[in-house]
Amino acid sequence: MKNKIENINNRIDQIDEIIQRLKTVARLSAEDKKIFATNLGQIACRLDSNNPRSGAKKIVDQSGQEGIWAKRKRFFRLPGEDTPEIGKEGEYASNPTTFISLAEAAAKLLCKSSQNDAIEREQRAVIKTLVRGSSFMPNFVPSNTAEISATSLLNDYSQALSTAIENRTRITELWKILETTGIEIETPFPEEKFKDDISSFGDASVVPSEIVNDLYKSNIKHARFRPSEHHNFKNDGWAFPSLKIGYVATKHKIKIFSIPENKSSLFTKGNREMAGALVSLGFENMKFTDSGEDFPFMT
Repeated sequence: MKNKIENINNRIDQIDEIIQRLKTVARLSAEDKKIFATNLGQIACRLDSNNPRSGAKKIVDQSGQEGIWAKRKRFFRLPGEDTPEIGKEGEYASNPTTFISLAEAAAKLLCKSSQNDAIEREQRAVIKTLVRGSSFMPNFVPSNTAEISATSLLNDYSQALSTAIENRTRITELWKILETTGIEIETPFPEEKFKDDISSFGDASVVPSEIVNDLYKSNIKHARFRPSEHHNFKNDGWAFPSLKIGYVATKHKIKIFSIPENKSSLFTKGNREMAGALVSLGFENMKFTDSGEDFPFMT
């Protein structure tokens, strides 16, 4: 979710550069036209997943370019619609400026805040979606079947989770509040401080134990919310849910020496001869110690 709202902050310069490049291009390439129309269809689906066509109409109306609707398929290829191969002239629109204006109109409809900064961030995010996979922002290209399957699975899974969280929680309402209201977490020092120091916000100030445990592990047991002068909530990890959706496992070939359990009694501290034998077998960086370990250790 954090990525969805504004983890693009560390790539804003790139998005700005892409926008400038698009504004200097008279026509999109044949490949990019199809990608832009398909991506804009996905954006329309975000506005109305049950009726993407309605979402596209809202975008056109918001942009003030009602004449586009008569040629809707040139700009919006909605999920499930045919996307013919490149080659038929006029099959897809080619004016990048029009695509940008439609993406910016969609962002205004998608943004949960009326603040200009929030709208600008949403516009960058939507334009990023518009150009993803095109020559302006190529996708990651998997090199084998395993990478293709893993990449597709993670993308689908993360999108499904983000959509579910957005629909079933009030997280976007929280972000809208944090755009204009600074809230931070304070912890007691010493730990007993909060027992007598009661917040004027009552129970609403209590930070849920799940957030406390995630932020401070076992070091701190209690925390509470308080007003803050700063509004840069994007740096506050507590404001964004974090979910583990899987693990990446790779194979590494290493040297390892395992002492059979029935032979472990033969290896005792002070056995420099055995340490030398390990070095002769190819185990390097052996250090011998008389500090009480049962066997010399490797570094």
